[in-house]
Formats: sequence, C-alpha cells, structure tokens
Amino acid sequence: MERQVRARLAVPVVPADRAGPDPGVSPAQVLLSEPEEAAALYRGLSRHPSLSAACLGPEVTTQYGGQYRTVHTEWTQRDLERMENIRFCRQYLVFHDGDSVVFAGPAGNSVETLGE
Repeated sequence: MERQVRARLAVPVVPADRAGPDPGVSPAQVLLSEPEEAAALYRGLSRHPSLSAACLGPEVTTQYGGQYRTVHTEWTQRDLERMENIRFCRQYLVFHDGDSVVFAGPAGNSVETLGE
C-alpha cells in the first residue's frame, strides 16, 4: 500500500516593527520595503527546491533478510535563467530494522519531468 504526502509551506509576513525582539518572529518573516531586497531574497530562495509530493513504496525484504522501502519524491524549483518552473523526481532507499532507520540514501540521479 502506498501513501502520498503533499507538502504545504506557508511563510507569514509581519510588519518590521514586530520583528524585533519577539522570539516568535524570524528574520525571514520581516516585511521587505526595498524592491532590491525582495529580489535578492527571491533569487536566494529560488536556489532551493521545494518538496511538492512524496510516496512511500511497499516494504521489501532482501534475500539476506534486510528490509527497505523506496521513497519517491517530486520537487519544484524556479529556474531564473530559463524563466520557468521546473519539476524533477528523486528516489531514496530507506533500510530499516523494524524499529529504526539503518541507512537512507539517494537511489540514482534526479530526473527532470517535462510536461508531466
């Protein structure tokens, strides 16, 4: 049985006068007043992909008794040079002993998904 998880991230924006000593407000939540600051922040954040979906594959037992599951992930990222959003997939293998993760790592290369 596969489970699918959708990520929904929201970054609230608060006025700069609240961003001071309030420990509940991070610097990323400060309202930017200069367009150049906003553009620089956007360029910086667009360098990092965002998880848009993840599916947990079936549990598999190897011939040696080890257990693992595959995790299929889908990511989106803004490509500023091409001026478009790109989507790509990554797969991971998660080996476990029933109670805890023994090893987790990527399985192969990430693949860009065009028009899918």
